[in-house]
Amino acid sequence: IVRRGSVVACKATVEKLLVENGAAKGVRMASGEEIFAPIVISSVGAKNTLNHLVKEEHAFDGLRTKVDAIQPSTGHLCISLGLNK
Repeated sequence: IVRRGSVVACKATVEKLLVENGAAKGVRMASGEEIFAPIVISSVGAKNTLNHLVKEEHAFDGLRTKVDAIQPSTGHLCISLGLNK
């Protein structure tokens, strides 16, 4: 990932997604640093992304209403192990 020019920030808090013309263009970290990229991926879930990271962006209001209507569900974790006696 890093070799291809991307940034990996572990244990770093994103304060806000930076949006321009309805598209994410970067992130503002809690430290105030801004990182811009052609592709921005949020892994915190649709509700957290829309209600916390882009809460001031009215371009997402229609989508936010639909996502807020989704009921929480049980998470699932699958681990495949290979054991040697």
